Amino acid sequence: MQVEYIIYGKSNKNPKYEDILLSEINGSKIQTLELAQKLESILINKYGCFDTRIHKFDWSKPMDITQEFVKSINI
Repeated sequence: MQVEYIIYGKSNKNPKYEDILLSEINGSKIQTLELAQKLESILINKYGCFDTRIHKFDWSKPMDITQEFVKSINI
């Protein structure tokens, strides 16, 4: 599968700036939205992360890096 989900957000460690919170679990990319949503919930409820979001990358399609950047910062 060439789809990857990355969870972004803020944490108590760095509350002012968004960062990548999680991109892999046990050395494997996050490949389903359902798993990404479960992990996002754990990050929020167990670790106090906030302003989280999930970004999907589909590496099987040609990518316009400018559009990906714009989507990743929610413009």
